[in-house]
Amino acid sequence: ILPFPAATVDGSVITLHDYTIERDAFLHSLQSAKTTVPAEETMQQSILEALVNKVVIHRLASRYGVRLDRKRVDAYYDEIVKNEESEEVFKKQLAQTFGWNKSQFKKRIVETIVLGLQVSEYLSSHEELQSAARQQIEEAESRLQKGEAFTGTDLGYISFSMLPQEWVSVKTVAVGDRTEILTSMDGYTILKVVDKTVDVLETKVHLLEMTVPKKTLEDFVKEHLAEAKIHYFLN
Repeated sequence: ILPFPAATVDGSVITLHDYTIERDAFLHSLQSAKTTVPAEETMQQSILEALVNKVVIHRLASRYGVRLDRKRVDAYYDEIVKNEESEEVFKKQLAQTFGWNKSQFKKRIVETIVLGLQVSEYLSSHEELQSAARQQIEEAESRLQKGEAFTGTDLGYISFSMLPQEWVSVKTVAVGDRTEILTSMDGYTILKVVDKTVDVLETKVHLLEMTVPKKTLEDFVKEHLAEAKIHYFLN
């Protein structure tokens, strides 16, 4: 017996069963919070969009060979529980809020989050996929080398101790000079040192920042959706 589809994304099926589970959890959370239930059409659209995005993330993971890290799922769940009174209290809250047990929460929420993080990290570190952003920052660096004025965001004074790990090399840059291209999860950056102040407690540096953001997971999902064949079967 084939599962009845609620929607399909390039042939991948979102079953009515999956949709019903999400809908029930959503209604359960609204009732728990004593919040007004939205119109059925609005709720349906919101749930289906979330499920479609989840399918696309799984398809991107499959395309690039990213496999869900089970140890990371467990660690992420443990981190959530750590901020609660106890795991037992947290599990009771899950049951009250969503009607889910621990396994359902990990499968439907934590696994989705962790896989999204893994795919996002892969996309960020992939030089070919980020080549357009890299080219932009290299062109900017070339213009600076030819004497173009550095026009970036003024970050003000930042303590050495507060610098992101990717920016620590700025500590050795002289006032008036700039860094090489610095790479982070989010983008490519060039920093210019405007000033440095030193006192007994700490050293601060006044920075100008020029950054070209990398393509994000959200960007890749939007691109995929723009070309995907999506069919909805719910009225």
